[in-house]
Amino acid sequence: MSDCPQTIDNQPGRYTFVCPQGWKVIDCPQTEFHSPYTWLINPAEQCRQQMSGVRAFVISLDRDQPPASYLGAQQASRQVTVDSVTGTRIVYVVSANSMPPPKDTVQLLYRFSTGGRTFYAQYDRYPDDTDRTAEFDRMVTETLKFHD
Repeated sequence: MSDCPQTIDNQPGRYTFVCPQGWKVIDCPQTEFHSPYTWLINPAEQCRQQMSGVRAFVISLDRDQPPASYLGAQQASRQVTVDSVTGTRIVYVVSANSMPPPKDTVQLLYRFSTGGRTFYAQYDRYPDDTDRTAEFDRMVTETLKFHD
């Protein structure tokens, strides 16, 4: 685990971004059990398949697959373009869930498809957490790059 800001260049995942000041990060390579991903904010001390409790992540999947986590009820959606790739920015709210994320968590999910891969960037703002939505939006829209 290391401190931000820094440039994260996940070569197997074919993405690069700059994580915001004050966040922690762990960058995880692809294994036989999971695709390459990067944890942000409250990452675990080691890479593992289960992302429960993580507040934000970026993941790259080798085909069109659904997001890698539980999502609440969709509240809003809009089209976005990042690094010349058109995708979506979707907001969800968790109304009930017996596992993390807890009820009333606001979830922000970006989805992009390019070069035969699907990329997700997700931020979960738990109730009573500091709202880092603007930082996360800037990270994705201003620094995320996709590699061929």
